[in-house]
Amino acid sequence: MIGRRRFLNSSFFVGIPFFTSSNIFFLKTTEADDHAETLWEKVKPGKIISFPNDHGSHPSFRLEWWYLTGWLNDMSLSYGFQVTFFRLGTGYRFQENTSFDSSQIVFVHCSISDPNQNRLFTAQKIGRPGIGPVDIKKKDMRLQFEDILFFREEKSG
Repeated sequence: MIGRRRFLNSSFFVGIPFFTSSNIFFLKTTEADDHAETLWEKVKPGKIISFPNDHGSHPSFRLEWWYLTGWLNDMSLSYGFQVTFFRLGTGYRFQENTSFDSSQIVFVHCSISDPNQNRLFTAQKIGRPGIGPVDIKKKDMRLQFEDILFFREEKSG
């Protein structure tokens, strides 16, 4: 239990500077909410979905996510896992003359559960395209956040 408390406390304190230094961003986003009908496309019944393109990002929508969950097993041990990528539109316009994309924020969350030891390990990262290898492709599914790569591969044969 002490290890878990230490992890929660360190995660909490690491998160404070991000939220404290980003209050301006959240104020801007809240302002943009007043005009959300003109900023973001709405999901409507009857929309035609076309794969593989619709596996990719849809920047005209404010929020979307991709996730993978499962179990890893061997003869005596089992581990659960989960990886989720989130893409959030900020309401700021992307400027072509810069590599820093302030129009999108990318979050990745990973967890591994060890039911044998009754433990859960989690990690998360927050970033923007253009700062380090952070990228979400519009066509087909290819998501990258630093060393975490999540992509769809055509079935061969």
